Amino acid sequence: MGEVLLILRPLVYALFIRRYGLGAWKPWLVSLAVDLAGTTIISRLASPGLTGSGRGYSLSNAEKEEIKRRRLLWAFYVMRDPFFSKYTRHRLEYFEQLLKPVPVIGTLIAKAVELLVGVQTRYSYISAS
Repeated sequence: MGEVLLILRPLVYALFIRRYGLGAWKPWLVSLAVDLAGTTIISRLASPGLTGSGRGYSLSNAEKEEIKRRRLLWAFYVMRDPFFSKYTRHRLEYFEQLLKPVPVIGTLIAKAVELLVGVQTRYSYISAS
């Protein structure tokens, strides 16, 4: 069931985007909930004591790495609208203004923020669905 949820998540996200639009919170929240539920189901089944026999299913190293990778991808939810527009971008711009007076670091941070905003406009709609 966990794998099915993770496979269907992009479709569910696309359907909610189509229904509510890119700036709506429902697609973002539903996508995150489906992602969390799918990964949690898989992780719980692999945990000892949850399968009735007192031990979980043993996962291969590749499966453990995949679960770890999926958890790291949760961080990309802060780069997706509407969360990015409402929270992340403001924090990045505040941090940029705070460090602007520092000679080298201010310039590097300004470029990093510019790159992150550029990546957000492309990546979150192409790869992070």
